[in-house]
Amino acid sequence: MGVCKVDKNFKGYIKPKKEMEHEGEFILQPVYVVPVEVFSRGFLRRPEYKYYQAVVDASTGKAEFLPAGTVRVTEEEPPAGKVLPIAINASQAAALAESDAGRTGREGWRSVLGSAHAIARSEGLVATWRVWILSGDIMIDTLTERTIEGALFLADFLDHGGKGAE
Repeated sequence: MGVCKVDKNFKGYIKPKKEMEHEGEFILQPVYVVPVEVFSRGFLRRPEYKYYQAVVDASTGKAEFLPAGTVRVTEEEPPAGKVLPIAINASQAAALAESDAGRTGREGWRSVLGSAHAIARSEGLVATWRVWILSGDIMIDTLTERTIEGALFLADFLDHGGKGAE
């Protein structure tokens, strides 16, 4: 991690749920916000068409799906902090979001009886920063307000950090 040498392709940051009034350190995680549409149908359920926003970690390729409209990006400069490295590009992020969205909600025996088709809308893709607050050994995600231990974040990063831009 380096000290706030922000990549020029990543602009703004994901607007936090609450204002960030914090004196500690910030960690800037590069992410791609990708609009995704998923059409699913199955033998035991009605057809559904859902809209999501995939937040794809540019360091690990891990995607998190949130309901459309949940993630709002501000154009302001992110706060100064430590920056995680970028390992995947925008097209890889869109492909990961699309493949992961097709598997969302398809666990268990019901997956055999249905299908899901996902489309990532690359034209709406935004490269931005996700801000984490470092407070002691606890990290707070400003998007979801979830708290995790710093060691767990590091373990997850190292576990998924083998992806590289090819």
